[in-house]
Amino acid sequence: MNTNWPVLASIFAILAVPFGLAIYEDATYDGPTLVDEFSALGELGDWDSDYGLENDDFEEHGDYDEDSNDWNEVGAMGNDFFDEIFFKGTGTEASLGGAFTDLRWQQSEDSVYGSSSLLRGWAEDYEHPEYSQAELELSFEAREEEGLSRIVVNFPDDGTALRIFQSRWGEPDANFNDPEGDKRYFWFNQDLGVRCVLISRPLGGTASVWLTSYRSAEEIMGDLSKSTFGFETKSIVGSKVSSLKAQLGNLLVDNSEYDDVSYIILPNTEFSSDPKAVELYSEKGKVVEMTLSLDFSLAPVKLASLANAMSSKWGSPIKSEYEDDPDHRVFKKNGRFITVVQSPDYGSVAFTVRNGNE
Repeated sequence: MNTNWPVLASIFAILAVPFGLAIYEDATYDGPTLVDEFSALGELGDWDSDYGLENDDFEEHGDYDEDSNDWNEVGAMGNDFFDEIFFKGTGTEASLGGAFTDLRWQQSEDSVYGSSSLLRGWAEDYEHPEYSQAELELSFEAREEEGLSRIVVNFPDDGTALRIFQSRWGEPDANFNDPEGDKRYFWFNQDLGVRCVLISRPLGGTASVWLTSYRSAEEIMGDLSKSTFGFETKSIVGSKVSSLKAQLGNLLVDNSEYDDVSYIILPNTEFSSDPKAVELYSEKGKVVEMTLSLDFSLAPVKLASLANAMSSKWGSPIKSEYEDDPDHRVFKKNGRFITVVQSPDYGSVAFTVRNGNE
């Protein structure tokens, strides 16, 4: 996905905090902005590397037959299911519609269930009153684990889901075939910050739909021709921690075990299975090192496009002890040393930034 920066600038106004962090604010809708996303995730407290979306190892769907000790095969869901659950009230792009029309990201659990007895019963009983084979999982992990962070619907499927999603929202913006047989299809609505992931499991005859908020990896990375990332107005490395705390508030999360470590929690990106964080390391009250981690685990092959973009903008890496390792490179940009460590098998990449000598 190529970002047209002038167009992006017209969609997102930059909210410039006086001392060092810029976060894009969506000016086209009244839902949570990127500022809200960062703020809510920042209230989680100590960063947990396991925080975020669960892996897609959902139960098989069907009627359990005690005599055969197996699951009976069930057919696909009909058009009415998809309309009622996902598409009613939506346009031609990914958005919250159908049963989820009135939901908002970061909405409290009490508010969600208090306003919809259907969702409460469906989530608690794992059974929709009309579509008994469909399971609902609502996760409330934002705002100190009290705000809506993701919606997952699991159901039996024979390939019908993909055809219906294509007829409503067009061809997927991206897709990925997992070596284990899963097929993943992605629809992105950048204006609304909504991501839909359809995970099809042909071998198991099931599918899952994930709905989450997201921001693009390009937006977080920023213009690669510059020396700072998209969330910086000036380099965070070299800044005083006290000044950062005063300006960022709960966007900056302290580590409960180490006084010299703090985090800025990031939202999901296009292919992430869970949110990542910017880790800040300080000495004598100043940030001396910053590591930005991005997750492409739902489609690891997509990591290559970012690597190619970096190569075209950053040029050749400098000589270092890692020069024989293509997944471990060091670049120098405007006085900042950026060490890039890729893990292609896991679909992750980390950028560690330091000032001065390598």
